[in-house]
Amino acid sequence: MPCFRGNGGVYKSSEAKNAFTFDTLRSRKGADIYYKAMGEFATKARGANPTPFHTMVATMAVLKKLRRCYTLNIDCLETRFDVLRTQTPLVFIPRDLPLTIQLHGSLEYARCTACGRFKELIPEFYTGLNWDKIACPSCCIRLGGSDIREAKANTGGALRPNVILYDENPPVDDICAESRVKVLQKDIAAPVHTFVVAGTSATLISTQNVLKDLAGGKSYASTPQRRVVWIGLSPPPQALTPLFSHVLIEDCQLVAIAYFEAIGEARIDKMQWDLQGMAR
Repeated sequence: MPCFRGNGGVYKSSEAKNAFTFDTLRSRKGADIYYKAMGEFATKARGANPTPFHTMVATMAVLKKLRRCYTLNIDCLETRFDVLRTQTPLVFIPRDLPLTIQLHGSLEYARCTACGRFKELIPEFYTGLNWDKIACPSCCIRLGGSDIREAKANTGGALRPNVILYDENPPVDDICAESRVKVLQKDIAAPVHTFVVAGTSATLISTQNVLKDLAGGKSYASTPQRRVVWIGLSPPPQALTPLFSHVLIEDCQLVAIAYFEAIGEARIDKMQWDLQGMAR
């Protein structure tokens, strides 16, 4: 899967970059660009495999050494491992919280812009701009419309990929957004020994605020050896630098490979198969 920034990143194409902004949806041309880009990205995600770093995180979860995995990714590669399962929609039930929290949503589901129901995302509907298929079936049935045109005429909705875009604020009554905040608050108050930030440039203010909350909360109040670790190809943003006790300028995939070598497990592909096989 391509990253967003850096060599070969999604943002090297201005059209692809614009597809991740909420303003794109304000015009029909922009909506076409958005839905097609999301369909293509979802297709690539379905054909991709978890990385060594994903496998390392899943291994830590199996060993009961992971409290939570907060991900900014939308490709769902983490949740290929059953131990890193998530919930869509996310509902805050304190004793039954998933290990993975998708802060930006995912391309596994689409959500109706009118009724809010979730449906499995079918990439082909979007790459082909099949508007009849993108129409929310629940709205069509409720409003008596047989296709997207009739649904729109009766204020029906479309199945928009469940991804939070730049400059987009979730509705105040969004149960998923509310649940994410509650999980964050629960983890901020919990005793955690080590907090690791990996594979992100953390340039967005919203991302920086989440990292500040997690790294600076009560999590470390009772921990004598506080460890907040940054792993990335570049240093953390200046505003975040004081948070970190350890900064490792390295590819997080190489860090994962070194981890498996250290525990005597060189066959990462076998580890991936074994971990995913736990769900079978």
